[in-house]
Amino acid sequence: MFLVHETGLIAIDPLPTLGPRYLDAIASVTKKPITHVIYSHEHTDHIGAAHLFPASATFIAHRDTAELLIARKDARRPVPTVRFDDSYTLEIGGQRLVLDYRGLNHSRGNVFIYAPRQRVLMLVDVVYPGFMPYKNLGIAEDVQGYVEAHRQALAQRVRKGAGGALHGPPAAALEGSAHRCRDVPARQLLDDDRSANRLPAGAFLNEGPALRRASLGVAGNSRGTHARRGALGCGTESSDRYGGAGADS
Repeated sequence: MFLVHETGLIAIDPLPTLGPRYLDAIASVTKKPITHVIYSHEHTDHIGAAHLFPASATFIAHRDTAELLIARKDARRPVPTVRFDDSYTLEIGGQRLVLDYRGLNHSRGNVFIYAPRQRVLMLVDVVYPGFMPYKNLGIAEDVQGYVEAHRQALAQRVRKGAGGALHGPPAAALEGSAHRCRDVPARQLLDDDRSANRLPAGAFLNEGPALRRASLGVAGNSRGTHARRGALGCGTESSDRYGGAGADS
């Protein structure tokens, strides 16, 4: 996803599977410079092409993401220059983006990225419109937080949703994804003891065949691997969607 503002452009999650095509999509919309690059979280499959973006841009991410990237020492993923703890609002050239960290879900530092003017919410690797989640709930670091992120997103005023690899109408996508979470037998366990130690998704996926079927999509509900990928551009000059080949997140 990217936003064009009066003097430049804000790019979000430079996916390595798009790589130069992300820059091509931007160039087809505007010749303005990329002024900001925002990371949803630190995983390489979402920000592994960040090194292709201008070093002069301001890179923004949650503090946990920054700390992880410092430890990784990965030249493909520059360490963000602007870091925040709970919330950060970027206002520039008639555009506004609100970044909120609402706790651990898919991974440490995974933030809600909201464009209030467009009413677009980007929540990465949590919502999979029309699909079962990836194995182990997308390798969620915190199952309770993963489920809670759906509730938090449903409470937000959203017209369009972006999930990082997939895009779709937010209400149907969020409700469908939340419903799949409710179908998981371990769901009751999550509600019964909110104070329990945080456990990785794998701990719940080992509970039994029914849970594995619900989570892995082998009960006839899965529609296979993700088939729609791309960069969603919305701004003062264009709101077209640009497709590109990608890999599973």
